Amino acid sequence: MGDVDPPLAARTREVLWRELEDERTVGTAAHFPELRFGRVRPGTTRRWVTG
Repeated sequence: MGDVDPPLAARTREVLWRELEDERTVGTAAHFPELRFGRVRPGTTRRWVTG
């Protein structure tokens, strides 16, 4: 099932990325194999870093 409202979904993802870019925020995604906690490095290309 895809997004019902693609523009709203895009805005929601952008807000989530901005929240995760905060240096004090640690996150994880439970639906990925090899579950690891990490941070989102801010910038134009978002990167997930662990450790």
